[in-house]
Amino acid sequence: MNEYEEQLTIERIALSRYPEVTGVKEIQPFMMTDEKTDAWLVILTTAQGFEFPVTLVTAEDIRGETQ
Repeated sequence: MNEYEEQLTIERIALSRYPEVTGVKEIQPFMMTDEKTDAWLVILTTAQGFEFPVTLVTAEDIRGETQ
């Protein structure tokens, strides 16, 4: 999986968790205590002005999505 496909998968997983969100504001790498697990902090947007739900997507979530 290339970086672009990985980003689309991260976005799809994050958006599926919150039906009220309208899009993705930002994706940042997230340091886990287990150094073997990659994770991304995803900040989402909503129709409300300053409401930004946050979710964490892990490499395990991505593996589950692509299998």
